[in-house]
Amino acid sequence: AGQVRRAMEVMAEMRKYGLEPNTITFNAMIGVCGRAGDWLRALDVYDDMVASKVPPSVVTFNSLIAACGNARRLGTALDLYHIMPLRGARHNPPP
Repeated sequence: AGQVRRAMEVMAEMRKYGLEPNTITFNAMIGVCGRAGDWLRALDVYDDMVASKVPPSVVTFNSLIAACGNARRLGTALDLYHIMPLRGARHNPPP
């Protein structure tokens, strides 16, 4: 929980100085939330990403799906998988 709070503070500080987060920044935030087990906050960060018109990537969705899956929110994880292509992130092809 401490890492999530600190990451949120850093993002707020970036914005305070006029530095807008990009896809990599948002992905890092989502990853921190997911590793902390805070799947709801990971989704909030994703919503902020979309509202900021920052394009999500496959990494974005993989991190969100992992966060939801680890929290046993399988329906949400599946929903995210299905909206990936609608948001411009392509599914990885099978090997």
